[in-house]
Amino acid sequence: GPAPAAGCDLSERAVGHHSAVLALRLGRRAETHGPEHVLDVWQELSAVSVPVYEPGAGRPAGTVTALTPLREDRAPHPGTALAEATALAVESELLGRARPPERVLLDAYLRHAPEGRAVVALDGSSRIVSSGAARLLSDETLTGLERRATALLRDAGAADGRRPREFPVPDGAGLVVRMTPVVHEGEVIGAVAVARPDPADGTAAAAARTPGRGGEERLPGLAGAS
Repeated sequence: GPAPAAGCDLSERAVGHHSAVLALRLGRRAETHGPEHVLDVWQELSAVSVPVYEPGAGRPAGTVTALTPLREDRAPHPGTALAEATALAVESELLGRARPPERVLLDAYLRHAPEGRAVVALDGSSRIVSSGAARLLSDETLTGLERRATALLRDAGAADGRRPREFPVPDGAGLVVRMTPVVHEGEVIGAVAVARPDPADGTAAAAARTPGRGGEERLPGLAGAS
């Protein structure tokens, strides 16, 4: 029989017993082969289905099914690994879409902040500051970055509103900052700013060794308001 077409009704009432329904009923991978499909539909097919679950809720969201021509042996279905990997990928995508914006911003910060880099994540109301950024950037500079992030959120709908921007640190520290928008579900929710020495300015190396404002080493951390 033919493989199901897009939009096909796969209820047991329409097509009889099949692996997708069985997988949902059992809560685990399930296979059906040829004559096990009770109705005439798919009598010449073998199928394996893996359930897909909603993130956090534990409710089934659907299944992933792999089909092959009917096999004479009873060996495990050759599409099992593909179905399981695809189901896992779908669950990972669902989990990513379900993350709150704050988690997305934190993940973006962590991706940019290995090995002591000077990184700040901002969303207009809070900021995450790495140890490198706390050492290199003054409070005034951090406030200026916050204003730029707020402007970036405001202008996100412009034609170039989602491109990274690069600009010098305005307090003469010999640094340049690359600010990259963070997008979640199609909307800009914040930005990650990475500071690095300006190759054209020799004062950057000295700035990198200078503690924060007031001569005291400032600690990295999270600051915000609501």
